[in-house]
Amino acid sequence: MFHHDQYQFLANTVLTSAQLQGTSQYAARMLNLFHTGYSDGIIAGTQVSVEDDFLLVSPGIIRHQAMLYHMDEKERIRYAHTGRKTILKLRFLDVQEQESGLFYDTELILSEEERLFPYEMELGRFWSEPGAQLRIDDGGWKDMATAHNYVDIRNVSYAAIGVSTISPAITYAFAREMEGKGGQTPYDAAFCMHCLTKKPVDREVIYRYLAACGEKGEPELTNEQIYQGLLNVLDRHGTKTAQPCPQTRARKFIVE
Repeated sequence: MFHHDQYQFLANTVLTSAQLQGTSQYAARMLNLFHTGYSDGIIAGTQVSVEDDFLLVSPGIIRHQAMLYHMDEKERIRYAHTGRKTILKLRFLDVQEQESGLFYDTELILSEEERLFPYEMELGRFWSEPGAQLRIDDGGWKDMATAHNYVDIRNVSYAAIGVSTISPAITYAFAREMEGKGGQTPYDAAFCMHCLTKKPVDREVIYRYLAACGEKGEPELTNEQIYQGLLNVLDRHGTKTAQPCPQTRARKFIVE
């Protein structure tokens, strides 16, 4: 049955191994229960940034094969301007069995292999030309799909109920871009309000929105196809035109 344990550690109390394990694992158990039914993917943090010739990954939490991995400090990896597509991957290493317990670790790698193995997760990709400066998108919605010298996060998976979804940074940017468009429908308004929470939007919600807008809304769509569908929606909306302010009709007074 449901229960709540609250141990008290008093002077001269003999602690059992079960009590110590129960208290040390309490937070992890609660976090795992909270994410029951979630897919693999990023849960929090884990944003990629660029600093000189390094890619930086911020602290965060990732779910992989029903286990939660956390990173408390920023990690960096040096990249080279190879002029070829490069994938930033998080590789999950084999479990290390030690006397004090089981330890699951990861490492950041750069690979030109697009295929992901079951023990890998993509954190971004880029195509950096020699002499260029690699950047994270900072110029608007369409820069997210720029082929060269930008970090592309469209293929990064975020944890969601049942099936992973696209980055909330993409859906948030879509909602902000839609603010300047005209001819919005109630579907647009509802979807954009959901996106503006800056939280991952369930894949099914995105599919249904795309279908309502006349785009393909099918479960087999890739993240890049979802992005393209959202881009098509934006392109069909014209620029918002300012509505003229209603003018108060002048009243005439006749004095006899």
